[in-house]
Amino acid sequence: MFHTRSFALAMGALLCLAAAARAQNIDLTTVPGREEVQMTIYNSEDLTLVKERRALTFKKGANRIQFSWANTLIAPTSLEIRILTNSDKIDVLDTSYPPNRPTTLVWNIDSQVDGQQEVEIRYFISGLTWTADYNAISDAAEKRLSLEGFIRVHNQSGEAFENARIRLVV
Repeated sequence: MFHTRSFALAMGALLCLAAAARAQNIDLTTVPGREEVQMTIYNSEDLTLVKERRALTFKKGANRIQFSWANTLIAPTSLEIRILTNSDKIDVLDTSYPPNRPTTLVWNIDSQVDGQQEVEIRYFISGLTWTADYNAISDAAEKRLSLEGFIRVHNQSGEAFENARIRLVV
């Protein structure tokens, strides 16, 4: 009898904890996929500035936006969100890092407008480098020389950046 009661109490406590965890995620929106990515790779510093454009849907009032970066080399304190459309009607109130979730942050945003808005998310990431190779080719008469350059980007950051526009800095 004692074990049954202990089991029932433990199950009740677990259900309460699960309900509380779910309640914390009410009105929480996860950031949708990228529309555009621009990267500036600083080769000598193992540092890359990433600017992502995304379309987020806001409702009037309080909005909680979640951004996660598990298994990547994103510098968590560098993450920043900028509102690009209706920036005079949307305010980023604060940034918080939920406990026990080291690769997640939540932006609390107040919006005076409903609907989809363009935002830019910026951050620094490590693990991206580049190398350059050059070929000089002369014509048969050795009077003209053409020079071709090839750039190879090496990505060990843990994040895939498809169709990114890339700037390279020595």
